[in-house]
Amino acid sequence: GTLCKAAPIVSVAERGEADGSDGLEHSDVGDWCECVALLVPRTGDSCKAIVAVAIEAVQQLLLRCEWTAGASFSGLAIAAAEDADQDVLARRLRKSPSAALPLLSDEGDPAPPPHRLVATLVASLPPCAIPPLIQHLMPAMHDVDSHAALSGVDALYLILQACCERLSEERATNLVASVFEEVEKVSHSSVRQKVLACIKVLAMHHFEPVVGELLDAGPDFSASTLGALHVLAREKALLLRLLNHFTDTLNNADLGTPQKPNRLVPSATVALGHLFTVNDSSIGMVVRKYFPQLFGTLLLRISTASDALGAQQTAAAFMNFLHTSQNDSMALALEGNRLSGTTPESCDQIIGELTRLFCRHHPSKREALLAFVLPFLGRPFVGHRVATATAVSQLLLSGVEAPLSGAVVTSAIDGSLRCVGDVGAAVRKQGVRGLGHIVALWQEDASAVVL
Repeated sequence: GTLCKAAPIVSVAERGEADGSDGLEHSDVGDWCECVALLVPRTGDSCKAIVAVAIEAVQQLLLRCEWTAGASFSGLAIAAAEDADQDVLARRLRKSPSAALPLLSDEGDPAPPPHRLVATLVASLPPCAIPPLIQHLMPAMHDVDSHAALSGVDALYLILQACCERLSEERATNLVASVFEEVEKVSHSSVRQKVLACIKVLAMHHFEPVVGELLDAGPDFSASTLGALHVLAREKALLLRLLNHFTDTLNNADLGTPQKPNRLVPSATVALGHLFTVNDSSIGMVVRKYFPQLFGTLLLRISTASDALGAQQTAAAFMNFLHTSQNDSMALALEGNRLSGTTPESCDQIIGELTRLFCRHHPSKREALLAFVLPFLGRPFVGHRVATATAVSQLLLSGVEAPLSGAVVTSAIDGSLRCVGDVGAAVRKQGVRGLGHIVALWQEDASAVVL
């Protein structure tokens, strides 16, 4: 408090707003933000004497900055005095507001000191002061006092809620990388959960850096990274974006070479498999809605897994997918089969078995599966063409048991004809097999549909 009282006044010209710079060349801004960030956790310390001293020091700091000198903060000391029960304080800190920064708690009492301090800072500080404040708040999550650590991270969460969308992509990317790195070292579980909530807030406004950092951490994900994935997946606004990003990576990313594969593809495979295990009703609804497309994505992934580990990862993701979509009977039929032992040489056999199961259990979704996989016949990677040719062949054969529409049969025949001239032997084999299945359709009086 004495040092803060004797500190120089922080005064920064408005040049940053005029010329587009952030004004951070003035070192006093960063120094002042660092002092505030050091005191924020202490305003929620488990020791009442430390809380009182920290509040006095904060008040002195606010007076020494032209941005906050006129801020109304008189109720802070009263709020701290009323928080005599530290269990009440901790409970309030865990019940953070979802959109606003109130001066009252849910019970109508004065909000805890860290909340009131954040409300003052967000209302008073210019945009150029927010990034250094966030940066200097990061170490708070490692505070030895769990109450102080939770207070610091809670403040970080509230600031991100209020200001995250104003962060530049570069700052957001750097912040995301730091948070993912630091969360691994957090010792208190309640604090770790709040840090994961910070990642969710970042993802709402800066999705690409967050999901990119997440996939970079795979395919051997840590418990904290998987925790972040689960937190993100429970947010409906993020769930579809996660599914789209992971499946887009599996279907469209450059696979690399056998000597230097693209690590993002196995990372996306494992992440997608874990996404299917999130305990949230929205997951099941989305998976069932897009069942043919997700099934087709995993079929294609079987054909691109070039080693035993990739096959095991894909098998695990496939089983999680079937259970989440409530296709337990299909999963049961796959138990003990060769799915996890698939090789590039045998993948067409496994894909054929899986497609037969799909057609038997979901005959009404065959057209959707065909529409999804057919474009992959034009892909340069032979594995995609093998998977597509095999699926098309089995879809044609399924017409013997359950009739297909004329449009579906025509599209499937066209696909098989394209496969016959492919440079890949396995693709040609499945193309010829598909044409052979047309004979089976004729034998079941399906020739009228074909013609």
